[in-house]
Amino acid sequence: MSEAAKPKTYIDADTGEAYDFVAVPRSQSRHWNRGGFFMGMLEATGAIADDPSLTDGDRTVFLKLLSRLDFENYLHVNVSELADEMGRTRVGVSKSMKHLEDKGILHRGPRVGRSYSYRLDPFVAWRGKAEARARVEREIRDRQWTVHEGGVGA
Repeated sequence: MSEAAKPKTYIDADTGEAYDFVAVPRSQSRHWNRGGFFMGMLEATGAIADDPSLTDGDRTVFLKLLSRLDFENYLHVNVSELADEMGRTRVGVSKSMKHLEDKGILHRGPRVGRSYSYRLDPFVAWRGKAEARARVEREIRDRQWTVHEGGVGA
C-alpha cells in the first residue's frame, strides 16, 4: 500500500473527535472541472433517461446542449454547427431538438440571426443564481417568454 493510500487520522481541534480517512491522489490527466457547472435535477434527468419516446440521439443532443448552457439557461444554437460537432446530420439534430421541445425540456425563444435561441427548462437543470431560477420558472410557466421577430411581439 502506497503512503498516500494508508489510513490517516484527523483530530478536530474544536471537538476532539477523531476521523479516519484515506487520501487518494487525484489524476491530473482529466480536466473536466473547467468551464463552470450547472445544477441538474435528479428526478428530471432520470425521467429523460427512462422516457421510451426519446431516442438515444435525443439524449445525446440533450447532453451536448447541457455542455453549452449559458446563465439563466439560455442557449444559442446553430444546428448546423452542432450537427458537425456531433457527426450527425442537421435534420437529425433538428428532430431531436423538436422532440426535446415537445417534451417541455427545451423552450424555443427568439430568432437570433439565422438560428433560434432556446432556454432549457429550469425544472430539468439550472445554471445561474438560485434566486433567478424561481423567476425564470414563473416566466416559462406563465408563458411570458415569447418570440419577438424584428422587435414586434409574435
